[in-house]
Amino acid sequence: MWVGFFLNLGIFQLFDGIVDHKLLRLHQIRCGVDVTPYDWAWNIAGLVLLLIGVGPAARAARRNRAGSAR
Repeated sequence: MWVGFFLNLGIFQLFDGIVDHKLLRLHQIRCGVDVTPYDWAWNIAGLVLLLIGVGPAARAARRNRAGSAR
């Protein structure tokens, strides 16, 4: 359950940071200042969340493949 939570949260945050903030410029966190540090922090946090979910998901997939190969 937690794996899916972190995977989805990371995907959402990266999508929001890259597509909504940068490409479409739908909403910005701060106005009137350089938003680059905020964008980097947001996207790095999204990447960390995604990686937190990818690690256990990859281990579970390997474990399932090894179990079914017997």
